[in-house]
Amino acid sequence: MSDVLLQLTADGPAIQVKDGYVTQTEGFETAVVLSLFGGNIDGSDWWGDLDNPRTTEHNRSITGPLIQGLPLTPENLRRVEDAVRTDLAPLGAPDLSVSATFGGVNKLNIAVFTGARVLLSFEVPTA
Repeated sequence: MSDVLLQLTADGPAIQVKDGYVTQTEGFETAVVLSLFGGNIDGSDWWGDLDNPRTTEHNRSITGPLIQGLPLTPENLRRVEDAVRTDLAPLGAPDLSVSATFGGVNKLNIAVFTGARVLLSFEVPTA
């Protein structure tokens, strides 16, 4: 099944367009991006939850809000990895692993793996 490819930009998740066409993906990249950064960083409701009356099923990302202004320390890298694992648990990938590393001044690198294959790798600002 195809999905619209979302990738992280400096302004947040963005639809990718090439030659005037929306880029599609057969992978889980979009599900990962939406799980980590899909909404409610400011505490508001995510648009994808507006028609779901079961509030216990609403998308409540831990990762997005956590990294906003997060000091980059070794302890906080582990906190980010734990948050990513929690946010991705609903995807049901048993061989999922996560790595968070320093990416430079106020930048965090997050890589998500399935087995030995890199599923998604990106850099996000923390300040």
